[in-house]
Amino acid sequence: MIDLLICDCDGVLVDSEVIVDRVMLEVLTETFPGIDFEPVVKTAFGQQTSRFLADLESRFGIVMP
Repeated sequence: MIDLLICDCDGVLVDSEVIVDRVMLEVLTETFPGIDFEPVVKTAFGQQTSRFLADLESRFGIVMP
């Protein structure tokens, strides 16, 4: 029987942001081949995803699907 369920959505128990950044880099590279997103994705840590993606759109002149 489960007495407690702990949900970690802010990285306290598991640093999932590192995984998310890696997946985001893979998806961006597949979606927009020819653009090197790696240096920029390294700066994504701690940023709100929607703001980060909006910055990428303006920085690279792209439109997110």
